[in-house]
Amino acid sequence: MEQKLDLILEKMTSIDNELKNVHDRLDDIGTQLKQIDDRLNRVEKRLDQVETRLDQVEARLSHVEERLDRVEQEQKLMKQAVMETNEEVKNLQESFKSVYEIIGEHDVSIRTLRKKIM
Repeated sequence: MEQKLDLILEKMTSIDNELKNVHDRLDDIGTQLKQIDDRLNRVEKRLDQVETRLDQVEARLSHVEERLDRVEQEQKLMKQAVMETNEEVKNLQESFKSVYEIIGEHDVSIRTLRKKIM
């Protein structure tokens, strides 16, 4: 009977040691989970910062797009004004040609000289 008790005691000791090993491993797993949780919290915080910066970039991009739209509108107006001015200059050139033909080259030269003298 004593042998049986010794065997039972050995098995209990073995089971106890295995339970201690399991407990130690669970503690290690718990520590690792805490480390993972801490890292995850840091990643989430950085992600929040990135999202904030992305929102700022999107706001700036929207502002730039609005400015670009205004510049495009102004550019269209300026192009139209240049085209109209060119047309008016062409009309003036045609008018000057007509005036030049009417007055004659000689009279125009005299008037040009008078203006230079004055």
